[in-house]
Amino acid sequence: KQAEQKTREERLAKEQKRKAEAELKRKKEQKRKEELKRKEAEAKKIAEQQAAEKKAAEQKRKQAEARAKEEARLKKEREQKAQEEKARAEKAKAEKLKAEAEQQRQADLKREQQRQQAERARRSKGIIDRHVGLIVLKIENNWRQPLNAPAGLSCKIEIKLASSGKVQEVRIIESSGNTVFDKSVETAVLKASPLPVPADNEIFQQFKTMRFIFTPGSY
Repeated sequence: KQAEQKTREERLAKEQKRKAEAELKRKKEQKRKEELKRKEAEAKKIAEQQAAEKKAAEQKRKQAEARAKEEARLKKEREQKAQEEKARAEKAKAEKLKAEAEQQRQADLKREQQRQQAERARRSKGIIDRHVGLIVLKIENNWRQPLNAPAGLSCKIEIKLASSGKVQEVRIIESSGNTVFDKSVETAVLKASPLPVPADNEIFQQFKTMRFIFTPGSY
């Protein structure tokens, strides 16, 4: 029995050794294949990079040739145009001076108009910004934070105004998510009526329908 047991153990040991050697061989083969695959990938990458560089160089060469050809064409056109202009120079001199003078006058007029427009726009923006601030401040002064509403809420409101500043309509177009807070903002707008609007009718047109985000404490 001991001999049989020893024989079985030796057979088992040999089998385990054979499996271990087979596993080691498999891992070596797998590693060899992975290394081969990596080298093939690197070779492919290098080949692709070289092909891309070659293509880029060829494209650059063609672009340079095209530029040189275009420059030569333009140079020829300029020389021909210069000859034609020289032939017409004396005849066109008086007309050119007259056109330049008119062009300068128009440019001066345009600059003055642009300056006046910019000045009007600057004054209008100042008036608009100031009245928007006054309107929001008056609404905030008439707003009372609801007891059950958390701090940090805000909502987007739309207000329609008469030329006197009287609030004709107010509605929430983007809710804060808190109905009580939204209602308190509507109430504050109505209590703040009439709101301070610009006396200039043209500027007031931008206040007929106002939309802004009401955030307590932002002004």
